[in-house]
Amino acid sequence: MNQDIFEMIKNRDNNSFETQFALQCSPFITGLKIANLFSISIVQHSKLEYILTVSGYSFKQLYCTKNKIIYFLYHAKKLKEYFKMDIVRKILYQLGYPYNTHKDINKMFAIFKEKYVGYMEGKCKFPHEMGIFLGYPIEDVIGYLKNNGKNSICVGYWKVYKDKEEKQKLFKEFECAKNNVIRYLAQGINMLEVMQYYRYKDTFY
Repeated sequence: MNQDIFEMIKNRDNNSFETQFALQCSPFITGLKIANLFSISIVQHSKLEYILTVSGYSFKQLYCTKNKIIYFLYHAKKLKEYFKMDIVRKILYQLGYPYNTHKDINKMFAIFKEKYVGYMEGKCKFPHEMGIFLGYPIEDVIGYLKNNGKNSICVGYWKVYKDKEEKQKLFKEFECAKNNVIRYLAQGINMLEVMQYYRYKDTFY
């Protein structure tokens, strides 16, 4: 993170919804990432849902407690295209999903949510298809599954098993996206305006 960006963050409320959303989800907001998880307090969740809805971003509640909600945020068009890949469908089938479930994201998410909730409540193992739902490069998802999460060649926003230089370049783009979003906020542009800007700037939906 650049020093000037660090200073901008210091001058903001680090616990505010907008600051945390920018720090955790900027690559998703700008369209570089297909999907993201984001945890927010019960008190602030209605604000998040309002901004996502008005901006045209897709989202679902993944897990709830009395204090927080974990959201699954995604760009519907890109995620649908990702799920259509034969290798993705085969892996999901091996992990307990119907082979043609890719035709209905809602059905796929329902299965994933059930497994994730089970994991959070200590009833089952971690759903390793998480990387697929987050749209990670499929070669890295396969590497992760084959190596049980070990032996990665580098680690950034996920564990990398192939094309190290290409992924490191992508991670730098993610950091640039984070810097840009934080700069917008520091200039007094609110998160809704930032998201609407990126929503209409690109066609990744």
